[in-house]
Amino acid sequence: MASRIVVDHNILGWGDTHRDELLKRFKEVIQVGKHSDLPRRAFDNEVAAYCELRDCALITADAKAYTHFFEAGNQVGKGKPG
Repeated sequence: MASRIVVDHNILGWGDTHRDELLKRFKEVIQVGKHSDLPRRAFDNEVAAYCELRDCALITADAKAYTHFFEAGNQVGKGKPG
């Protein structure tokens, strides 16, 4: 299980509201747009590669972002990130 979670920019309000709950399960909550490695305009595949390389879970309201998340996992596993 991942020890950190990335909250996508499209649900930052939800992430702020549920931060305490997330911290009960994860040691760190990383928010897209509020973290220097994940700027607000980061592409889905960049967020996915970040998560895969750093063993982070991802939560988003963008179903297409999950496709990138799983594709990044396959690419990173083969040594070809993002």
